[in-house]
Amino acid sequence: MFCYVVVHSSSLARHIFNVQDEPLLRHLRDDNLRIEPEWYMPVIPMLLVNGSEGIGTGWSTKIPNYNVREIVSNLRRMLDGQQPTAMVCTVMKSLGCCVLFLCEDCGTS
Repeated sequence: MFCYVVVHSSSLARHIFNVQDEPLLRHLRDDNLRIEPEWYMPVIPMLLVNGSEGIGTGWSTKIPNYNVREIVSNLRRMLDGQQPTAMVCTVMKSLGCCVLFLCEDCGTS
């Protein structure tokens, strides 16, 4: 028995990935069909949107996720030569409740 998975991009993807970057991407091929790019070039730092937490050999990371509007606002400020403002991070606790705190406090709570 064979199982084929078909995946399509969300309509929101065009807001995250600029169509003008398309010629720069190297698309992978599967069964002689063009599929997703080997890597993407989002217009905002997705690591700040999604956050990350993990541990490797001798290294660990804990990056909280931030509000997309605040990220974009700070990117525009920095492009204009201004200092970024403090952002509020949202962290899911093990009980499922959200805790909001300024990014200077992230990792200490």
